Amino acid sequence: LSPVCLGSLSSGPWLSLSCKDRVEIMSRSSSGHGYSYIINMSKMCGTLKQKQAESIVEEKFGLVGSRILRMLLMKKQLEQKQISELAMVPAQDAREKLYKMQQFGYLQLQEVPKSADHNPARTFYFDTRA
Repeated sequence: LSPVCLGSLSSGPWLSLSCKDRVEIMSRSSSGHGYSYIINMSKMCGTLKQKQAESIVEEKFGLVGSRILRMLLMKKQLEQKQISELAMVPAQDAREKLYKMQQFGYLQLQEVPKSADHNPARTFYFDTRA
């Protein structure tokens, strides 16, 4: 999807404020007759998908599940201990939520062995989003 140009508009302050949002869905460029506002449709669709996924996970797994998902979306891969620390959740609660989210297909467990023998004691286990 490519950016959509809104053209030159005589706008209220909300368009200028939208350009300063951290999501960066809208941008402003100068033209001979004022400003042109551009909507980045791919960023907008990606943001909407992410918000919808967070909403579904929060409904199904509560606020803790939503917080865990947000951490994994930001960091891509985390160990259980890192998830509990970053999400500020007790380790037992984080472990339970992660297991339930894996059961329902919202997360995947990725094994990264330190050695060729795949010994569980020398293997890292990362949770990633599905």
